[in-house]
Amino acid sequence: MKYIILVWILLLNISQAGEVEKLFYKTTCELGKSNITISACNELAKLYAYPKDKKETNYKEAEKYFSIACEGNNRYACYEMSAIYYQGRIGIDKNISKANQFSIKACDLGSYDACHTVGYMYDSGLKIEKVDKDKAITFLGRACQKNISSSCMQLADNYANKSLEKYYNLDTAHKFYQRAISHFESRCHRKEGFSCGYLGEIYYLGKYKKVDYPKAKEYFKKECEYNSDNGGCLHLGYMTLYSKDKNATKALPLLQKACELKFGLSCSLIGDIYLGKGDRKRANNFYDKAIIGYKELADKFNVLADFHKVFEISLIQNRAFDKKLIEKYFKLYQEHDSYLINYKIVKLFEETYQGKEPNIEAFIKKYRGTGLYKGGLGYDFPHIKVWIDTMEDKEMKQKLLRAYEILGREFFSL
Repeated sequence: MKYIILVWILLLNISQAGEVEKLFYKTTCELGKSNITISACNELAKLYAYPKDKKETNYKEAEKYFSIACEGNNRYACYEMSAIYYQGRIGIDKNISKANQFSIKACDLGSYDACHTVGYMYDSGLKIEKVDKDKAITFLGRACQKNISSSCMQLADNYANKSLEKYYNLDTAHKFYQRAISHFESRCHRKEGFSCGYLGEIYYLGKYKKVDYPKAKEYFKKECEYNSDNGGCLHLGYMTLYSKDKNATKALPLLQKACELKFGLSCSLIGDIYLGKGDRKRANNFYDKAIIGYKELADKFNVLADFHKVFEISLIQNRAFDKKLIEKYFKLYQEHDSYLINYKIVKLFEETYQGKEPNIEAFIKKYRGTGLYKGGLGYDFPHIKVWIDTMEDKEMKQKLLRAYEILGREFFSL
């Protein structure tokens, strides 16, 4: 065994080890079950999952050796197994049940990022059979104790939620927000864009005591500068576009930067700008890019929470809704009125546009109090509002505007 350790040390100092490195790890991995051999299996799996040349990625082999390492209680390997099954990486079918099992095991072994993942799943109901707030609080609490900032913020959101009578406690919520803010500020100072973005969200939505738009803008600007692929440019562009001044000229370059990174909302907001200017051809070009961005996001993460925007854009473009997409949307969110209601609101606008005169008051009565997220970025159906404002048919414009105002008072901020 001492010989193995010596060879391993020497090998790790050889540059461009390539296939020799794989062979050594494989040989060591197959020697038995010890800390060294389990570590070798994990290292071999990483070489297959994250090779220097991405063309040589082999998730089937990675899954094989991560599995062996996870059986040997390597927490990193268990966490990687969960990611492989959550995402259904190339050559591996998605298996949410397996992914959850590996996440929980990784969490139990001390991977607090895995604890956050499990907590998030139970909190949102995404990829889990149903929402379970008790389990969500437990797992998020374990992650927060180990300084996983996003878990602290998610805990705070739960304690600040009046509809969760069992947990609602503003003092507790503020304590967790303070803890999250402290962690995010430290990371933002180190130019971690994602953390700056979280701070922007906290101040934009007034999560910590009150709304502070100047601070929100400050942190979104940092996020955009430090790491634009986290959405900071989108958030900053949105704030600029929908501020009191409504400066589309300043917002456009920020939104274009985010659109190039395939943020669907950003592309669709650019479409709104051009639609407002009467340039329908250019607007449709950006709406098409938006739909592509949303669909690619869904294919990658199987998350369709924002997909009402695809239906919204389809309505504006006078296109039929994608039946397969609707089926997938309802299957994924059949237990979540707060997501489904977005799609159903778009359908009300479609029916109004087609002259069917839907019973909006009955709809409001049925869905009042479902907890639709007011004030969130993009949840006030901005595309439909621009579409209505630019409509030439005055009678139809009035009907749609009336529907928008009635629904807006109940379900989204105006």
